[in-house]
Amino acid sequence: MKTHLTTVLLLLTGCLPVAAQQTERAQVEATVLDYLDGGTFGDTTRLIRAFHPSATMKFVDKSTGQFRDVPIADYLNRAKGSAGQRANRTTRILSIDITGTAAQAKLEINAPTHTFIDYFNLLKIDGRWQVVSKIFNRSDKAPLYAPDTISTNDVFGLTIAPGGQTAYFVKSYGGRDTLHLFTTSRQNGHWQKPAKASISGTYKDIDPFFSPDGNLMVFNSTRPKPGRSQPGDFDIWAIRRTNRGWSDPYHLGATVNSDSSDFYASVAANGTLYFSSTRQGGLGKTDIWRSVQRNGVYQKPENLGNTVNTTDYEGNPCIAPDEDFMIYVGRDSQQDYGDGDLVIAFNRNGRWSRPQNLGADVNTADAEFAPTLTDGGKTLLFGRIKRGKPLQENVHIIRQFDRLVERLRSSAQFDS
Repeated sequence: MKTHLTTVLLLLTGCLPVAAQQTERAQVEATVLDYLDGGTFGDTTRLIRAFHPSATMKFVDKSTGQFRDVPIADYLNRAKGSAGQRANRTTRILSIDITGTAAQAKLEINAPTHTFIDYFNLLKIDGRWQVVSKIFNRSDKAPLYAPDTISTNDVFGLTIAPGGQTAYFVKSYGGRDTLHLFTTSRQNGHWQKPAKASISGTYKDIDPFFSPDGNLMVFNSTRPKPGRSQPGDFDIWAIRRTNRGWSDPYHLGATVNSDSSDFYASVAANGTLYFSSTRQGGLGKTDIWRSVQRNGVYQKPENLGNTVNTTDYEGNPCIAPDEDFMIYVGRDSQQDYGDGDLVIAFNRNGRWSRPQNLGADVNTADAEFAPTLTDGGKTLLFGRIKRGKPLQENVHIIRQFDRLVERLRSSAQFDS
């Protein structure tokens, strides 16, 4: 009997450290959740409770590359400005490690445009776990492209020539009253200071787009059409590479262009032109059309039909060189992030799949537009607008975009 009791006591004693560890973990988790849920739901009481008053927050400022050491009180004071507001984010605890009165926690905060990874050091002080220091890293899902030279809060419509050494884009000056094309070249891996393109400056010029072979660049302009003296709606123009450099801009003609606004043209490898237009005969406010090129001559444009176009707005088509897929501003009936989203449709023998939203890694509550491909289709460049006066718009980048394309291809749906 005595032996049996001794065995039971030993077993119970052995369980105590495990039970204690589980209790400590639950207490650490409670502190961490005060931080996570307090931030998500705008509960500043819980957020403050997670930290020791003397806690610090250390990080590298990505805009300057400088080390920052900030009292947690500064962070909490800023958080009070969002009190009662629910944040659009998801959170999770990745790991917790406890030794005695010290613990570490790794957390993930996933927002529409970025992800934070936080590392916490915690101590058990007067019987309660508190965060005494925080370090973190922020990863933008679609970071600004060339923020030091190109993305200066008033640009969109970046196109990069094959080879990656020349680029054109639109300078908007924070509005739509003045729109010019700018160009830059890459030297030693860095884009140089952009300058206004020689073909631009008098009229509104937008939406440059290189052909896959780099020998043609289409763009849109309000400059007078041939035979007219006054500027008008946007028409599609082009410049062509010659033995003596680039040609003068030339109008693509009345077969392609209409008396309405024709804009954001992209070119397939076979010369077929895809573009946006408000012309009559469409299905909605703005539709996507295409003009096949035969023997160097553009044919009568054809509407892409009601799988791509709706009664609303579809535009800014970026066609793959082989016309295998198209990225554009449109609507996925199953997924909508806000002001304007980028979607993809796949082409199967002339039939287009239903549009699929490119998802939260690309689209936000702001407006995404002006998509272009570079690096052989492995990289997506696109614009994003924050509404206001002035407009704030920049070029963003998604690398390994070809992987996203193949994932979406596997779930493409074609109407019978």
